[in-house]
Amino acid sequence: TMSASSQPSYGPLFFPVTNIVSAYNQPWQEVVKLQKTIIGNLNFSGYFPLLATSFRAALFAYLAMYWLAEYPGFGAAQTFQFGWVMKIVARNLLFTWTVCGFWDWFLYFSPMKEKMQKYKISPKYPARTQFVHDAKYTTLASLVAAGIEVFLCCLWSRGSLAYQKDWWETPIMNLFIIGTTSIWRSPHFYLIHRMMHPWRTSYLPDIGKFLYKHVHSLHHKVKL
Repeated sequence: TMSASSQPSYGPLFFPVTNIVSAYNQPWQEVVKLQKTIIGNLNFSGYFPLLATSFRAALFAYLAMYWLAEYPGFGAAQTFQFGWVMKIVARNLLFTWTVCGFWDWFLYFSPMKEKMQKYKISPKYPARTQFVHDAKYTTLASLVAAGIEVFLCCLWSRGSLAYQKDWWETPIMNLFIIGTTSIWRSPHFYLIHRMMHPWRTSYLPDIGKFLYKHVHSLHHKVKL
C-alpha cells in the first residue's frame, strides 16, 4: 500500500491528505499479508505518482519564491541580515515540524495506530527515545537545508551564480526538467547512496567505509 504504483496517480500531489483519506477508507478487519522480501517493481503507470511528487516539490518551490514574500535571492540577500535569514529558517522548521510531526502522530499515536499496525513491515513499535532521536536529526537536517538555501541566495543576489528570475521565460524547459526529475533521480540517488557504503576494494582507499562509519550510519539508525 506504500508503493507508488498502488495509489492514485495524483496522490503524492496532495500528500498527506490523500494518504489519510486512503487510511480511513481501509476496512478495520482487513487481513494483510506482507511480503518477507520487498522487490522494487515500477511499471509505466506507476511512474505517474512519481511525476506528481516532482510537481508537488516544484509547486512548493514556486510558491516560496514567487507568491509569498519577496524572495531574498532576488536582491535582498545582497546584504546578510538576520531578518530574511530567519524567514527561511522559520519556514523550513514550520513545514518540517508540521508535516513530519503530524505524520508520526497519525501512524504511531493517533486512534488510527491500531488500524495501521497490520501494514507495518516491522511489527515492533519504536521506543519514545527513537522518536526523540529522529526528531532531533530531522530538525538538524531542516536547518542544514536552510543554511544551503541562505548561501545560494547570497550567491544569486550578488550575481555570483546564474539563475532564472522569471520562471515563464522557458516554461517548456522547466516542465521538461520537472517531468524527468524522477527518472534521473533514481540512478543519482543509488550512486550517492552506494558511495557511502564500504567499497570493499583493494584498488582504491575505502572512502565509503569511512563515510559510512562517520556520516551515513546515522541514516540506518532510523527504525520507525
